[in-house]
Amino acid sequence: MILLSALLLGLVLARSTRDSPSSSPEFNSLQNETTSSPDAYYVRINATALTTVSAWSSTLAPILAAFMMELWSYRTASRLKRLSQGPDKATLPSPYQFVLLLEMVRGSPTILLQQLKYWLCWTRRKTSTVPILRKSVLMLSLVSILSLLIILADTWLHLTTETVSITWSLNSANADDASLKDFGLSLADQGTLELITTDSFDHGWSTVLSESHGCFDTSRLPCSIDTQFEDAGAPLQNFQGVMQILANTSNEFRLQTSNYRNEAITYVIPAAVPASSEFEIDFTGITYGASTTCKPMSAKCGLKQQDDTGFNWEFDCSKQHSSFKHKQNAKQGSLLYENHTLYSDDSYAKSIPWDFQISGEISQGNENGEWFPTKNMVNPAFPAVVMVSENNPGLSQNSDSDIVDIGQLAQAMIAFCKHTIFDVHYSYTNATYSVIDTKVSNQTVADITNIPLMLGHPQHYIESQVDAIMSSSNSTQIVGNYSLTYSQASMAILAGVLDPAAASSIQFRRDILVTRVPKAPLFTLIALNLLFAALGLVLTLSALQTLIGGHDGAVADVKARLGVAGLTAECFEREEDGLLDREIDDETELFGEKYGARGVKVGVQQQQQEGKAKGGWRLKRYDVEEKSRLP
Repeated sequence: MILLSALLLGLVLARSTRDSPSSSPEFNSLQNETTSSPDAYYVRINATALTTVSAWSSTLAPILAAFMMELWSYRTASRLKRLSQGPDKATLPSPYQFVLLLEMVRGSPTILLQQLKYWLCWTRRKTSTVPILRKSVLMLSLVSILSLLIILADTWLHLTTETVSITWSLNSANADDASLKDFGLSLADQGTLELITTDSFDHGWSTVLSESHGCFDTSRLPCSIDTQFEDAGAPLQNFQGVMQILANTSNEFRLQTSNYRNEAITYVIPAAVPASSEFEIDFTGITYGASTTCKPMSAKCGLKQQDDTGFNWEFDCSKQHSSFKHKQNAKQGSLLYENHTLYSDDSYAKSIPWDFQISGEISQGNENGEWFPTKNMVNPAFPAVVMVSENNPGLSQNSDSDIVDIGQLAQAMIAFCKHTIFDVHYSYTNATYSVIDTKVSNQTVADITNIPLMLGHPQHYIESQVDAIMSSSNSTQIVGNYSLTYSQASMAILAGVLDPAAASSIQFRRDILVTRVPKAPLFTLIALNLLFAALGLVLTLSALQTLIGGHDGAVADVKARLGVAGLTAECFEREEDGLLDREIDDETELFGEKYGARGVKVGVQQQQQEGKAKGGWRLKRYDVEEKSRLP
């Protein structure tokens, strides 16, 4: 039992593991809840194999119990010899108590039930239970209880041991050391990991403003405007890249929208993350994002059709203390429309001024000539927008007064918005992006995004989305759709002048299956095994002491006769053979058959009553002549 306990505990301790701590606090949510308990071991060994080892204890315990009572029988034989030689024969067991005693030393736990019946049901008996029997009852009870407890502890361990998943995390700082070998990656996955680490995570997992595009030169237009094309009307820098991002076909960046503190944040993320079949990649990065919130204002601004002759509409928001007003004479067939004006205050009264003059660069492309929107953009800015959809006729035929019919083919709507640009700290965990924290971006970033928006970039993209934006019959849903589209346009412009940068933190994570072994049943089983072994050791020393103390061999002789064999020999072996009177070491030495004697047979005989065979059957020895061996 000591060896089994050592084997079981050694397997658990040698193969135990735990989920490794994440390299960044943002990754702590990835840790499995089952592994946070200090009350269990997590072992990298099959649960069936581990419980099989523990089951050996419960299998051997009942078998070893019989051997332990065999050792106890030496003490019993010694006591029986001393009592038989002593003057007080009343301390010797009665015939039935002797039967119980013989069964006790055989280690049969069922005899305890017979002993209980003897105590409780033999009401007419006059003989008290002698000490030699009581001690044997106590010893067999102790051995049996220990065996039962070992079985129960093993069952408890079986029921509570389970297979669970834990998380191994490998910090990027240690990605090239010996711990990588223990991470369990295949050669291909180690190559993937090496590629990621040697490239310093330069995969666009963070973003920075591009120096090559002149984003830090405050003396010129923002770097989102391409100043190299003097006659192109202030085109966008990296126009193709911006359109690819809006179409979600870029190989470098894409846009992601996440909720953060009840606010939808649209931010720039890498177009793809390296994948592996063996491990997960988690990282945090710094990027830029935007949040746009809008409210419908059509009814408050008096949006209406001018007359019934065409698709003419007008509005005036002066009653809302806003300078936003407009009249439109639209032609049939070109109703799709979106126009936004940026204001610097939330009352939409102070529009962003065009007070930035450039000489020798762009001189065409806007009605103000060389004058451009201010280089001192506010953040947040407040866009006021009017939009008209030509493909959703009849959507305003409901109680929503903020959706206005323009003729029979179009609907119009006004919205006041708030547009904020953020520095975004975000995470990628479990293949999911989420925002960790935000901070309002500085003046440079505000200029990069808002000036192109004031110049009408990318106007054709926003207009192309108007039909989809106004596909709802609910004005709240419409302004929600527009808010998302405006944020996407803003961040696509910004992404066109961003360069990839290193991640803030990174970890490589792998979920593995382990066996969860609760400490309570494990150490209960080990403690019971050791207690059982200690009792066996005590009985062994006691038996050796008894044998060594009995120099004449009498104890071994008496012990050999304490059993069915001894009683059988006493009843049926012939006295004249002299075997019963000599000192023996083994019960087989009591039988003449071992030495070639013949003629003794054991059977039963019915007793005679009044000359007729009517009595009970008794065991009887028959002496016969045997002329040859029976087949």
